[in-house]
Amino acid sequence: MKLITDNCILFTSALYQTNSTLIDLGDKILLVDPSWLPEEINAIKNYIQQNYQDKTLWILITHFDYDHVWGVPAFPDAKIIAPSLEGLEHLGDKCLHQWKQWDQEHYINRPYLPSLPVPEFTLAESPSLIWNEYTLYFYHAPGHTADSYCCVIEPEGILIAGDYLCDVEIPWMGDSLISYKRTLEQFNELIEKHKISICIPGHGSIITNQKGIKERIEAGLKYLQLLSDNIVESENTIRQLISQYPFPLASQDIHELNKKFVVNNVS
Repeated sequence: MKLITDNCILFTSALYQTNSTLIDLGDKILLVDPSWLPEEINAIKNYIQQNYQDKTLWILITHFDYDHVWGVPAFPDAKIIAPSLEGLEHLGDKCLHQWKQWDQEHYINRPYLPSLPVPEFTLAESPSLIWNEYTLYFYHAPGHTADSYCCVIEPEGILIAGDYLCDVEIPWMGDSLISYKRTLEQFNELIEKHKISICIPGHGSIITNQKGIKERIEAGLKYLQLLSDNIVESENTIRQLISQYPFPLASQDIHELNKKFVVNNVS
């Protein structure tokens, strides 16, 4: 557990450095992507019970990858904010399948069965919520997945980036190369428009200044351009780029998946 601001706390899983963010927003608290292991999810649950019993809990799911939803059933009274899966039902099916498979392969027992949450507030287009003095802006951010969203919280100047701008892995595509580029370019616009000072990615360390956010955006765009060039010289440069990440073997695996994705999909 790490205190980011007076009202923002970060819980980071031992697995893949996955971040679950908890933000105190007056009479409500917002929990983003509770994850991974049962003990880690229970630690978040216990903290909320000890400190926020009198507040309404809302959970934001940035996208329906399994590692971002499997903590949700631990909070049965929470109100859910989630992307619409209309036309993307296969992502929900994939989420449940991977959740069941991962728990089976790792002998994980949870006190609930895998299930997709039913949202109280469904994300479609670019909606917003006004909670007293706080405004939550949601922006569609496809590229990693087709259903991905990011969230800006004002006046806190916080950007919840979903699985983008991570410093522990290279960009991971599951939707579209072009969409991924546009989403990164959108982040450049958002940090100026909303005067973002804190960016919380889905994995890895947070960023506490605009300069650092822009550097991660540029690093992502550089990789995607090299990937789209698809030439020998680009591959050599990518290997050098990957060597700078803290877990280069994992990023190399992601890169191989990205190459196959680009070949098999019209982006």
